[in-house]
Amino acid sequence: MSPCLRVSEPLCAKLSRKREELRTQRLRDTEARSFAARDDLGTSDDVQHSPHGCYACAARRIDDTGDPDDCRSARVFYGATDGADPRRNHAPVCPRCGRDGPATAAGPGFRPILWHRGHIGAYEAYWILHRSKGDTTTSAEFQRIFDPINTPRDDARNLPPLDEIDAYLADVRRQSVSWLSEPGGAADTATFDLVLEHELQHQETMLYLLHLLDPSRKRRPDGLVDRERPDLAATNGRVRVPAGSFEIGASGPGFGYDNERPAHRVEVRSFGIDRTLVTNAQFMGFVDSGGYTTPEYWTDKGWAWLESENIEHPHSWLPGRRWRVRGLFEDREMDPSEPVWGVSWYEADAYARWAGRRLPTEIEWEFAARGTGSRVYPWGSAEPKPNLGNFDDPTGGPTPVGGYPDGVSPFGLLDMTGNVWEWTSTEFAGYPGFRADPYPEYSELWFDGDHRVARGGSWATRSPILRTSFRNFFRRAFRIGFIGFRLAD
Repeated sequence: MSPCLRVSEPLCAKLSRKREELRTQRLRDTEARSFAARDDLGTSDDVQHSPHGCYACAARRIDDTGDPDDCRSARVFYGATDGADPRRNHAPVCPRCGRDGPATAAGPGFRPILWHRGHIGAYEAYWILHRSKGDTTTSAEFQRIFDPINTPRDDARNLPPLDEIDAYLADVRRQSVSWLSEPGGAADTATFDLVLEHELQHQETMLYLLHLLDPSRKRRPDGLVDRERPDLAATNGRVRVPAGSFEIGASGPGFGYDNERPAHRVEVRSFGIDRTLVTNAQFMGFVDSGGYTTPEYWTDKGWAWLESENIEHPHSWLPGRRWRVRGLFEDREMDPSEPVWGVSWYEADAYARWAGRRLPTEIEWEFAARGTGSRVYPWGSAEPKPNLGNFDDPTGGPTPVGGYPDGVSPFGLLDMTGNVWEWTSTEFAGYPGFRADPYPEYSELWFDGDHRVARGGSWATRSPILRTSFRNFFRRAFRIGFIGFRLAD
């Protein structure tokens, strides 16, 4: 039962109208654009939707019982400890980096991990306390430092100490919780979901940067227990998906990104697609056969990129007498049954050409993931659980492909949720009838012909971002993310 059904119907109708008003509102002033910008990595610096958030319900239940009940998004802001708190992922990230790691950029062109940590608080303060509540008394200095547009990358290295940043985050969260307890805050569901999902996505961004750091500049947390790895449950094989039609995108009253809307019906021709992701072993065949030295497999721009950057293998691979891969904290032997990751779109496309196949379109991907129905996830609408996929595991890594048969899609595909993001062939653009909301800098600015859509999520992706309609997007040369692919024909 939807949490909203526990509140009076007139209130739910009011919330629905409020959500629609917020979707159509265009926030074009300079401040909004500053905090809307995507980050250095080409990943979504903002948000996707949290399908079950209901802040009015949460506030009502707290008034009655002192507990936000089962409203997931609201529970986060109330500091629940049942797994919903988004900061359980990124809170330990900075201490993992040693003395100078969090304040030092992981590489040229990237802001430090510590900057992203502070930016989370500044974004929350801007959208919830300033725009929603109307409070302009939050720290102007922190707003300046952690503004991605008005603070150049070089200046982003002159940061307050970690303790000061954490105190700022805690103070902003305390004020956000207070505002959520009031009728005006409880009714502003869209803003709270926006801020929540922004934080969840920045967690994965920080893990990309943590992975980039040399092992000598970070340490494995004491007492960390690796997640149990499933046995290899399926070998690769092709599935023939029959022709059909379905509604692609996000629909309904829940919060959704502008690039997921409007949902619309599309026709899909029959196509073939692999049950599982391309593995390290399979990609090794491309490397060993000269895939990185044969221009015929590459687009002109892809080959020019490869030569200019001296690319010879996936970013996650380490050459030597035997190939190894770099994990978050230490290097290890390559597992041939794990999905290849750390590959750009150019590399994925070249592999597909070498194999005589292609990348799936995002329409094909979503159809294969959800079928003709209205599934939120490949397995249905039930909330994500550990037996359904490799996700929500910020200290982990990839697992052998096909290891979560309970998360199978309607057409028999595996690993469509978690493990690694999946490149598609589709250029990132708006759906028919697209309207930028709440600001053009989240999506519209990146309809530039270079960005490609990625789907599915990785081991580090948080549960609310795993829905089948979510569209991530990266530049074609982006390869430091937890991104792989599967093939179609």
